[in-house]
Amino acid sequence: MNHHECSVTDNPGRNAAGILNRVRSAVRSLACGDIRHGDGRHLTAQTPPPPPNNKLPVVRSVVRRLRRSLPALLLCLPLMLGFSTGAQAQATLSIEGPDNTSEGNSGSQDLTYTVSLSQRVTGNVIWRVCFSGMATRDTTGGATPPLGSDYQVRDNSFRNPIIGSNCSSNAALGTGVTSLSSTFVGVRIFGDTTPEPDETIIATLEFVGDAPDGVTLGTSTATFNILDDDTRDITITPGPQVFEGGSASFTITADDELANDLTINLTVSEDETGIRDYVDDTNEGTTTLTLPAGVRTATFEVPTVRDMTDEPDGAVTVTVNNGDGYTVGSPGSAEVTVSDQTHELSVTLDNEDGSEGNSGITDAATLTFTIDPPRPQDFRINICAAGTAER
Repeated sequence: MNHHECSVTDNPGRNAAGILNRVRSAVRSLACGDIRHGDGRHLTAQTPPPPPNNKLPVVRSVVRRLRRSLPALLLCLPLMLGFSTGAQAQATLSIEGPDNTSEGNSGSQDLTYTVSLSQRVTGNVIWRVCFSGMATRDTTGGATPPLGSDYQVRDNSFRNPIIGSNCSSNAALGTGVTSLSSTFVGVRIFGDTTPEPDETIIATLEFVGDAPDGVTLGTSTATFNILDDDTRDITITPGPQVFEGGSASFTITADDELANDLTINLTVSEDETGIRDYVDDTNEGTTTLTLPAGVRTATFEVPTVRDMTDEPDGAVTVTVNNGDGYTVGSPGSAEVTVSDQTHELSVTLDNEDGSEGNSGITDAATLTFTIDPPRPQDFRINICAAGTAER
């Protein structure tokens, strides 16, 4: 009796021909009832020739063959479905960038990007990577980048910078290749000592020309942050003593000019021992001051409240708190004395009695004014003269 031998291999090829052969093998298995187990044994269903003019033995033979083939068919079914799904999947081209990196104070660092395919393809996939973001790119290509430049786009093995274009050179993933460590898609970042915000580089992957059949873009962008690690020392000094109702003045100073605006965190407080209260509650607590780019110093003022209460002198204190982009130097806190408005004023007159004489000015009287305690600021005294003498 003649019958066909058919089998389903354990590791078929992943190309179209392999899938087709697998389907054909499964179809033959159903047709002839000869299917191999994983250990190589056959499940063979032999169909005897039917007796003349009697169909019942033929039906029984078919039923027996199906019953014998069913276990092997069930084993083949998941594998056949898996290949059907795999045949429909498309390859994706994706990019992965480096981790965020601190810039350093000098020199440079080379960072690479990885471009990969999710599965093998037939033919070349041609692509490039274009760069954008907040970071400033050097387009001169010089060995020493211009002041303020953050990075260069580099070619293969970082030998030469790419000048003029924001994009890398074209590259290809060829037949059978699934990944490429991007030695010619990379950036070189430069260190400096200028305090500045963290800066972003965005790498965007794109096809050159039309996308190949069966290939789509997966993860097409990779965002990388150049982390600033430069700081300025911030100090504070007090202004002169003030009278209540005036403003206490403080000077905030950076140890060098700033490349960008810098926000300084401050705390305002006062000595409220006893009845002293020179600063309104709305002006106490935490606040901020912005040091503009290009300068080193700024003035911070705290208004005080004038009242009619006789109270001891007090003090307003401003403290520099930690913040981004700076460190607290020394001194980090300053105090301005606030004097009370209530002072005792007295006046004395010498030479109370004098002769007028016959001519000219004789026996002039002197007024002496005394204030206790002394006032921190100049003030005016109004004097009114009265009496029986004619003025």
